[in-house]
Amino acid sequence: MRLLFCLILLAANAFAADTMIVLTAADAQQIKAAIANKSPGVRAFAELVRRRADAALSKGPWSVTFHRPKNDPWGVHEYYSEAPYFWPDPKNPAKMIRKDGERNPNRFDDNHRDIGVMSNAVLDLGAAAYFLGDEKYARKAAEDLRVWFEDPATRMRPALDHAQAVLGANDGRPTGIIDARGLVQCALGAQFLQASGKWEGPHSAAVRKWYADYLNWLMETKNGVAEGNSGNNHATWYMEQVAGFASYLGDKVALQYAYKRFNEDLLKQITASGSAPREEERTNSLSYTTFNLDAFALLSRIAQVNGTDLWHAAPLVKALHYAAPFVAHPETWKHQQISKFKADGLLFPGLAGAALKDKELLALHDSLQPGDDVWNGLLHLLVERER
Repeated sequence: MRLLFCLILLAANAFAADTMIVLTAADAQQIKAAIANKSPGVRAFAELVRRRADAALSKGPWSVTFHRPKNDPWGVHEYYSEAPYFWPDPKNPAKMIRKDGERNPNRFDDNHRDIGVMSNAVLDLGAAAYFLGDEKYARKAAEDLRVWFEDPATRMRPALDHAQAVLGANDGRPTGIIDARGLVQCALGAQFLQASGKWEGPHSAAVRKWYADYLNWLMETKNGVAEGNSGNNHATWYMEQVAGFASYLGDKVALQYAYKRFNEDLLKQITASGSAPREEERTNSLSYTTFNLDAFALLSRIAQVNGTDLWHAAPLVKALHYAAPFVAHPETWKHQQISKFKADGLLFPGLAGAALKDKELLALHDSLQPGDDVWNGLLHLLVERER
């Protein structure tokens, strides 16, 4: 039934959208006009978009079919990755052991790397096609989308059955769904490309169909359901993906599902003090605490753009204020953090600060450097416009 509903939505929403995942269509039009008028407030963003898009012109395209694991039994169209924290057991090399926070550099990670790079490139190029109005960016974005999502020879099957596999134990885990969180940025790039008027309708429809199929996979398969029930940052990022893809597709049923799970399940991760015990038990506990809050913030932002307020949920507000002092002074964190904590590029202080009109969070946002990419740059610009 969900698949049929998605197909109806595809037909109804193929050429119109009032929202663009993290901003409204009106927001996008105002930013575009400000760039055209050379407004000082958008100059840095316009320069970032052009620089990133120019770099993306000479890269790609990417496909899961280009790099495959040894003795691949699943076929070239299947996404495949290996779990980052598993290593061969020195006492029994046929067995893998988990070392939380220590990434195995010898694992097969090509598809994971490529889905992230492709997603960023599509956003860079799609944003440039829309905001800067240059057709060369649109052509390259369309090519990257066609190769990954549409071309029968190179497209990825819309499923993550074989993500974050553990050699000798399984050929994929629900945990691996987090690998594809960059596809939300990719969907935004596709929306920008479509809004530029420089993308042919059948190709746009093919990409939307892929996302509808993938959203259906997320919500109805064993792996997808398990990830949504994981009870930690994986569940939060899962719901962020569901909401992001649903916003792209205009799927109001899936959006409401994500909001319901936010209130009934995700907030249970947070204690009365504002801590998230499942994240604090990790070896890089401050990194995972803030990583989780970024997912909460993006999900809340998507809801905000679509007319629903999740920001004022008391446990979320508590969690934001619990973490903020430690982001500013990570040396005061009392839990394990085996890697250097990196605060620059965090999204939750600005997004939450602007939405809640919270001076503490906005001050923290101002103290951090934004990430040097279009996703971070756009969200940073939206914070400045709304604070």
